[in-house]
Amino acid sequence: MKLKKQQTKNNELKTEGGFTLIEVLIYSLILAMFLGAAFSFISSIFSTTDTLVERGEVVVNREFIDGKLEWLVSQAASVTAPPAGSSSTQLELKERQGNIDPAVLSLSTGELLLSLGGEPAAPITNNRIKVTKFEVEHFSSSEATSTLKISLSLQSEIFPYLVSVETLFYVLR
Repeated sequence: MKLKKQQTKNNELKTEGGFTLIEVLIYSLILAMFLGAAFSFISSIFSTTDTLVERGEVVVNREFIDGKLEWLVSQAASVTAPPAGSSSTQLELKERQGNIDPAVLSLSTGELLLSLGGEPAAPITNNRIKVTKFEVEHFSSSEATSTLKISLSLQSEIFPYLVSVETLFYVLR
């Protein structure tokens, strides 16, 4: 009789076991696939967020430059550089009131610099944005009016594929 009880206990021990190696491998594979998909999804969210932030940076810098140009041209009495009929990477304006005369915008190593009243030039773009093109064409239909065509191109330093290109026209009377 004792012998039968031991066999029953041994059978019970065999049936109470945990997961088999195959089951553990399958569950591990399913968990790894889930974690990989979650990591990929979160990574793409961060990448998209970074791109949107940088795109906003390019747009804000372009709008700031547009505002500065609008203000400078509205105050200007005449264009001293570039001469009529030519183009340059520098714009020099003589003002009506002369309190910040001359106003000079120039392109230098990827930065757009502004100098007012002979003061040292300061960049008007931040270090995350590179100005790839600033070209001013000066047309003059008569001595009383001047027309400016300003071509501007900005590029993100972090994501070089983010570019903003703009052409502006101004008429000074």
